[in-house]
Amino acid sequence: MVFFQGLGLMNEILTIKDLSKSFGAVVASDKVNFSLKQGEIHALIGPNGAGKSTLIKQIIGEIKQDSGSIFLDNLEVSKCHVPERIRLGLARTFQITNVISDFSVFQNLLLAVIGIEKKEFTFFSKAENNKLIVRKVSNVLEETNLLDKKDEIAARLSHGERRQLEIGLALALEPKVILLDEPMAGLSVDIIEKMKKSFTNIKARVPILLIEHDMNVVFAIADRISVLVNGRVLATGTPRDIKMNAEVRTAYLGKE
Repeated sequence: MVFFQGLGLMNEILTIKDLSKSFGAVVASDKVNFSLKQGEIHALIGPNGAGKSTLIKQIIGEIKQDSGSIFLDNLEVSKCHVPERIRLGLARTFQITNVISDFSVFQNLLLAVIGIEKKEFTFFSKAENNKLIVRKVSNVLEETNLLDKKDEIAARLSHGERRQLEIGLALALEPKVILLDEPMAGLSVDIIEKMKKSFTNIKARVPILLIEHDMNVVFAIADRISVLVNGRVLATGTPRDIKMNAEVRTAYLGKE
């Protein structure tokens, strides 16, 4: 691992430099460059087949890039395996598979916080009496809008509520970055509104790299947007910049 000594990058927690990946004649990532800053939601958008999911898989380490570099908090993680990248601070919600169906939302989050605290508790009661741990669980419940569901058994949660819990479990790991790949897919309108509020709360603590097809969501919550077309970044900017970009409108957004 090496450190990236770039100038003016003090608030960039995730930096992608010239990332490239091909599958035979198909170029999935074409010298991709972008960054995720502290306190922001950076959305990746683009048509199907643009290379968004492949890019996320390269960042988390599931797919090895052909060339280019990935820096997390100025530390190069390009050659790290998935578990090491997670340990260093990358979290992707679908990897959170340890939801215990018979436990309540609170108990699931309690276990996650206990794990990150590296403390051993024989019984829940001991952990529940630890004010610091309970405060951390309560903070996650508030950030994910699950406070009113804290005593609900996980097996009884709706699809959207389970998605909220998965994000909560990722937050309990105290990551430096959260990667979200279409978190709104299949959710009801009311849950989407809750998720939007959650993401706005969460980004103050953990920046979010977001892939999402719902443009209403993207333009409502993203601080910056990168448009990926045919494996390359066509444009990066604020939601207003992207809406006004003629090339983006022609390639993806359409001319409304």
